[in-house]
Amino acid sequence: MSWIISSLIFLVVTAVSLLIIAQLPLGIEVDSFGKAFISALIFGVLTAIATPVLFLLKLPIINILFFPILILVYALLFGITAKIVVGFRLRSIWSAVVGAIALALSTVFCSSSWANFSQRLQAKKIRATIGDRSSFSGS
Repeated sequence: MSWIISSLIFLVVTAVSLLIIAQLPLGIEVDSFGKAFISALIFGVLTAIATPVLFLLKLPIINILFFPILILVYALLFGITAKIVVGFRLRSIWSAVVGAIALALSTVFCSSSWANFSQRLQAKKIRATIGDRSSFSGS
């Protein structure tokens, strides 16, 4: 159940990130939050399919070139997502490259922020539970 909630939160964060990126002058247009959410879902599915293949192809010889290749693959996936979703448009190939980089950076930032918040919330729950138990043991 918790992975479903985490996945939904990640999709919402990605959709909001797409809406924010669309406000920047990068040549990316998103019509609505619904279109951004569908785009985030499709991009996530495409990334989930492509990532294992990319890591299988990651050989020590091409280790130096892996990051640029990864960016280009994500730009390609970003472009495919724009072709699939009506209401999500890219003006050029550079829009796809810069958009993929911006989306990766924004989702990493938001995900790490969410992880920190989640850890603090869990620690607070544990402290509250320990506090409740210590009050019962003293009675």
